[in-house]
Amino acid sequence: MTPEEGLLAALRIAVGTDPVPEHVRESAEAAFAFHIPGAVLAEPLPRCRTAGASRGDPGSQLMRFEAAGSVIEVELTPHGDRVDLAGRLTPAGPAEAEIRTTETTLRRTLTPTGQFAATGLSPGWLSVVCHPPTGTPITTPWIRTRR
Repeated sequence: MTPEEGLLAALRIAVGTDPVPEHVRESAEAAFAFHIPGAVLAEPLPRCRTAGASRGDPGSQLMRFEAAGSVIEVELTPHGDRVDLAGRLTPAGPAEAEIRTTETTLRRTLTPTGQFAATGLSPGWLSVVCHPPTGTPITTPWIRTRR
């Protein structure tokens, strides 16, 4: 028996005698609810400005993501125990944006210049999905917000 075969045999035994804990299974099923079939995952772009540079707010985080010829900019600004989000999709055009957190999903119609916003978000994980009227949805990776 090769070392790889031995490892696989040990894993088969472990799986049979040590079932997945219920809370892990429930978490996996809940995470799958966030899946958007056919969406393109936008890749992070190098930072082009320092934090807070776009609106002058100290502590702001500015992130840029690119996919399918579009760029999603996301700026997160802490306000007390909440976080505000300002975003922009370029090139601009009629589109919808979803700002998803682990608690809720907010839907926004983009302005003619491609902007969208949400205020009073709870700190934690969030993702932005842009839905152009024709074409594939574009989603950012999940982003950890901070206060």
